[in-house]
Amino acid sequence: AERARRRTNELQTRGVVVDSVTIEREIIARDEQDRNRQTAPLVQVEDAVYVDTTRRTAENAADEIVHMANKLMR
Repeated sequence: AERARRRTNELQTRGVVVDSVTIEREIIARDEQDRNRQTAPLVQVEDAVYVDTTRRTAENAADEIVHMANKLMR
């Protein structure tokens, strides 16, 4: 829902008339295709670090990633 909200806002800012329900359906369908494709499916590997960026700004998310990377490099 959050990704659809962000995408809807982004498109509306550019003057594109969109329906948030349609945007959400498209995102869900694309995610499903990405997870199930034959070549290079989009999956989280076992040792990946997950960063939930749902309610974060891009700057805040980047700061968290840099912090985690610095911590792992010690």
